[in-house]
Amino acid sequence: MGKKKEQAYDYENLKKLICADALVPMVDVSNDTSDVRLYEPASTKADDLKMVQLKSVPNCTVVLRLDKFFTVCLSCKSVTEGNEKKKQFKFEKFCFEDIDKLGVRHRCDFLLVTEYKGKRVLIFIELKTSLQGQTEQITTQFKGGTCLAKYISELHYQFYQDDSIVKISELRYVVFHIRGGLDKGKKKVTNWANRRGRQYDLPEAPLRYQVQQSGVSIPFGTLYGQLNYGG
Repeated sequence: MGKKKEQAYDYENLKKLICADALVPMVDVSNDTSDVRLYEPASTKADDLKMVQLKSVPNCTVVLRLDKFFTVCLSCKSVTEGNEKKKQFKFEKFCFEDIDKLGVRHRCDFLLVTEYKGKRVLIFIELKTSLQGQTEQITTQFKGGTCLAKYISELHYQFYQDDSIVKISELRYVVFHIRGGLDKGKKKVTNWANRRGRQYDLPEAPLRYQVQQSGVSIPFGTLYGQLNYGG
């Protein structure tokens, strides 16, 4: 008997939970894979890293803009109509105002809920033009993104009785950047060296993926290969 083809996971309930403004659409959709364009709209300079395109992403993937949360947040009329959007933003600000020095209101740019070779994985992604002086900031953003992902996964489980995200144990952190650069006065950035065998599964130790320019296309399998999946 031939090997049974692995069934792709279905994250339709997650798409119902999250409003459209916080979801990144797939482009160039084919039978099994699509492309995803990750934009950083806050970038204004000509040489900034404004966009990275991931190619051949599994069609089951759901891509969330985590930096959109608490301004567009979860999909319901009370958040997206009238003055409720403003109230939602204030809720976040007022709850965490006194401890913002810890960075608890910071989040990374994107979260990919996806799979590879039968494994479910959460990939946290941050886009930076330069890494100079950004080590602590990026770590904080990844930590905030991780907390938000846990919150979303619990909502997904409690309200849809769907444990497809709760059971995900594979976490990966990736920062795309154009220019390198270590923090001033340091010869190296602790835990940031790209060494063979590293899992990149901690906010403090992400994969640094350098690109030559904004708009570059990156095969998704290549990304996974660098994450020790043997892609």
